[in-house]
Amino acid sequence: GTSARLRIGGAISAGNGLRVGAELGADNNDDYTADNGRTRGAGGLGLHAGIGVAKRFSDDRGEVSLALSAGQQSYNTQRFQNIFAPGYGETTIKTSYSGVDASLGYTLSRGSLFATPSVDLQAVSMKISSFAERGLAGTGARANGPRDRYLSPTPKRPAGVQPRPPQRPGSGAVPRSIRGAARAACAQGAGPRSGRSWPRCPLCASSVSSG
Repeated sequence: GTSARLRIGGAISAGNGLRVGAELGADNNDDYTADNGRTRGAGGLGLHAGIGVAKRFSDDRGEVSLALSAGQQSYNTQRFQNIFAPGYGETTIKTSYSGVDASLGYTLSRGSLFATPSVDLQAVSMKISSFAERGLAGTGARANGPRDRYLSPTPKRPAGVQPRPPQRPGSGAVPRSIRGAARAACAQGAGPRSGRSWPRCPLCASSVSSG
């Protein structure tokens, strides 16, 4: 489990459909046991960081985004072993990761109907740093720092109907476009073009989020 977790981040609008966001995080992890109590871990600490940028185009119908993230975690471990003689091996196990997430989407609409085909591409690298247990007369566990890499493309095609807001007294007309309906509703993060973007107020064309 995690005994304490802190996340601080936000996103701002830079104008012309451009938004930039960043996040920092830290975890203070609980002690843990494994292998029926033979292995114990303590003093777990994790650090994480990420930055992303998104750009809307074609009258807000399209969006392209790119996000970078990285982090690491460490644990001090103690493991019981009984080979030749009982004893404990101690070491610090460190893991790290880095990732890139890119996406491209475009909204097609006709009347109240819309579809937003998009594709997400995620690349992740995960590594366990080399380690060797101290003690146990040289019979302890050791690793040479393996690294795993993953690449995952994900096509998506959300579609639906955008309800038109009721006509307001004195307005004289109901917004007829998907964009107009979204502006009139002023729904943060809602509507056919919300996708994976940060919460955005269509009336003031600004965005702010925190975590």
